[in-house]
Amino acid sequence: MKALFDSMPQEGNVVWISIRPKKRGDLQVVNQVDVSIDEGLIGDHYAAKNRKRQVTLIQYEHLQAVSSILKKK
Repeated sequence: MKALFDSMPQEGNVVWISIRPKKRGDLQVVNQVDVSIDEGLIGDHYAAKNRKRQVTLIQYEHLQAVSSILKKK
């Protein structure tokens, strides 16, 4: 795992943000979002729920691979 983290960039820029206000609802692309340590992304359906992860970060370079995986489901 250390080798993986050492080989991957640890800095980047956020170029796209979305929230999903309702479970299985449409994504809403936003320019900014309020964030809470306790609640996650304010306005997202996961906000304030006890989840392991409330924010997903995806490297731009990996979007094509992620897209192909999601299309298979």
